[in-house]
Amino acid sequence: MALLITLLLLVAALVSFYLFYCCHLQDRATMVLPRDRANFDLQMSIHVNHSVEVCLANFYSIYYQFIYSRQELNKNYSATSSNTNIYNLLVTCTTTARAKS
Repeated sequence: MALLITLLLLVAALVSFYLFYCCHLQDRATMVLPRDRANFDLQMSIHVNHSVEVCLANFYSIYYQFIYSRQELNKNYSATSSNTNIYNLLVTCTTTARAKS
């Protein structure tokens, strides 16, 4: 009789462990999808932010080159007096600005 009770308790313990293990596996499988989705969203966010940073860096580089060439043109314009010198200065400033970019 004691052996029968022991076997029943052993079977009940094994069944309860199996059910617990199955529920645990199902919970882990359910958690994998949101984790993968979060990782994908993070990678997309990093990619977009990097693209925006590169675009802004290019914009500011071109903008500051333009401002620099305008300052050089204004500085050299005040030193010249004839229209041909101004035209030559404009051509040299634009070519140097293009060469820098």
